Amino acid sequence: MAESSVVEKTYLVIHPTRLAYLKWYLIALFFILFGVFVISSVFGTIKFNLPIPKNYNIYTISIPSVGIIFIVIASLMRSVETYYITNYRMIEKKGIINIKEDSIYWEKISNYSLSQSAIERIFNIGTIHLHAMAGGMEDKEAEIVIKRVSNVHKIETLLDTLIKRKELVGKYSNA
Repeated sequence: MAESSVVEKTYLVIHPTRLAYLKWYLIALFFILFGVFVISSVFGTIKFNLPIPKNYNIYTISIPSVGIIFIVIASLMRSVETYYITNYRMIEKKGIINIKEDSIYWEKISNYSLSQSAIERIFNIGTIHLHAMAGGMEDKEAEIVIKRVSNVHKIETLLDTLIKRKELVGKYSNA
């Protein structure tokens, strides 16, 4: 059976972790807490008088709404960045309206590198840079960067397995 007739099977679908967008979530938390404080002060739930005129009381509800908008933005940014590991290739897909998709076949990957900060090591998060061979020369910059994903060592093990499998298939098919 020819290899081209084999169906492409997806092993793993990956999104960046929520910790990758921690700044967005912290800004949202600030707006929500500040909004709750202002609303509680204006409507007399807590005894702290803010210099807000009574006819502007209804507008104080918009402060926590900004925090909710930041949460929605962070969730959208996280969900539109998707990585697929298949039996043939690694795929990076980004975008909502304008979608950009890059892929590298396992035969073309020369190596990869993993980077983790001290905090990322604690949470088992990391960034993997896949490097491809172009015309026999290794590219200096990574072709696909799998950014801030959780369970990075599980992904690394899967990448090792798939890269070695394709190297073995290519080695014995050329013989």
